[in-house]
Amino acid sequence: MLDLLWADILDFLAHPDATLRAIARSTSEVGTAEEQAERELMTLAQKLRELDDQEGQLLELRLAKTISSTVLERKAKAIASDRERLKLRLQAVREQRTAAARAVDESAAARRLLGQLRELAERAGQDQSRRTEIIRRATKRITFHAKTGKVQIRYAFGAPAVTPAVQPELVAASRTSASSP
Repeated sequence: MLDLLWADILDFLAHPDATLRAIARSTSEVGTAEEQAERELMTLAQKLRELDDQEGQLLELRLAKTISSTVLERKAKAIASDRERLKLRLQAVREQRTAAARAVDESAAARRLLGQLRELAERAGQDQSRRTEIIRRATKRITFHAKTGKVQIRYAFGAPAVTPAVQPELVAASRTSASSP
């Protein structure tokens, strides 16, 4: 099992340019997502202000006895419904922005992890305890599925460049299925 994990880590470290490109691509996509969320938040805030203005106009029309109370009530309900919908969307966009900001932090953490792993791997050689330390840093979770005999590995980094369309968990599961009991 450790040899399989070690081979994955060496493969990951053998493609530093692809790894850094993936991190950069991820960071730029996250930055774009964060900017889009920020723009949408501004748009939603403007729409909420417009609803406030509409409510004010409705009240003025009612006070001037230009519209009936029935029309006022119907329009007020429509505005309240629109406001509730916008508030829900506002909350969702705030969560998206927070997730995008968190992804930037995770990208920086991945860069630090890559540097630490590279240093450790260079010193590890055939030392089993150092390999184990690297494996612990590179994996988030290892799960053995007794029913299927497969091992699922969740790495702290993305899939190697040679398998860009496959997620790390799937790569690990497919690699380990051949070595399962």
